[in-house]
Amino acid sequence: MRWPRTLSFDLETELRPSNIPLAGTGLFALEAASAGQLLGLDLPQPDWIRTPEHVGTLPHEERRYAWRLFGDLCFLEPTERRCATDYLNHADDPNILWHLGHYFARRDIAIGDELFVDYRIMNHPDWGAPFEGGPVGLPWREALALSSRQLSELLASAALLQDDVRPPPKVTSGS
Repeated sequence: MRWPRTLSFDLETELRPSNIPLAGTGLFALEAASAGQLLGLDLPQPDWIRTPEHVGTLPHEERRYAWRLFGDLCFLEPTERRCATDYLNHADDPNILWHLGHYFARRDIAIGDELFVDYRIMNHPDWGAPFEGGPVGLPWREALALSSRQLSELLASAALLQDDVRPPPKVTSGS
């Protein structure tokens, strides 16, 4: 299945069997992306808000469509609203950074690459592992510190800040 670009994920992708054994379906890039490129933004609706406790009681198949935006503010996407990012699988060293609902390319992504995120940042620790042997979500402050540090390093290494750095204006004397 092919996913066109959307506001929530501005990279053309398609679903294929994941390269990870037993992971099921994965999301694959149909176009290249550069390290540091903003790829998308989660756009949750107010009626998607759930408590971490509620999400923790759901079966794994439903829980995989939940994420923690910040603190204990969690969202569960309705079945009829599935989108490309619902098929991002976990990797310990993912090629996509998820930071406060924003998706960034952590490194250059080539056409055909499977796309991954770090579930430890997105998942609440009370939910347990999203799959057998999988990572448990980090406590909120640790998850925020980790994604903030990774984003800062990414932006610095990708030299994306260079465009925003301007020399101070020259001051001339009035005399």
